[in-house]
Amino acid sequence: MKRCLLLALLWLVPADAAVQSAEDSIARERIVALAAHVVDVQKRVDQRFEQAEHAVALANTSLEKRLDSINEFRGQLRDQQGLFITKAEVDQRFAALIERVNSLQARVDKAEGQVSGVGGLWGYMVGAVGALAVIFSVVRRNGARSS
Repeated sequence: MKRCLLLALLWLVPADAAVQSAEDSIARERIVALAAHVVDVQKRVDQRFEQAEHAVALANTSLEKRLDSINEFRGQLRDQQGLFITKAEVDQRFAALIERVNSLQARVDKAEGQVSGVGGLWGYMVGAVGALAVIFSVVRRNGARSS
């Protein structure tokens, strides 16, 4: 494309030496300089475009690596989440534990009632033995006095 542009510009200016005048020579030099400048600008544009393409390719590679690591992290979180207990399972286990605690509390209350009942019975028995001992000692003293 660069050569085509240069050739087109040179074609516009006649190359015949007899037709050329001083003005034509100056115009021809300007056109050649302009064509060279256009070619130089085109080279710079092409270089910058290649640099931009390279930068975009690097950025895409970096982005893909970052997204891969993010996806790997998401996968780890998903795997870890599968190991966690669900709320429904926690509620079910707590309900079973509460039921067991209530059952054990009822058994403890019943055992305490029995212990207090046995303790009261022992108190009555000791009191009865003491009362019998007093009665026996009173009867014996009275019996010893009457004889």
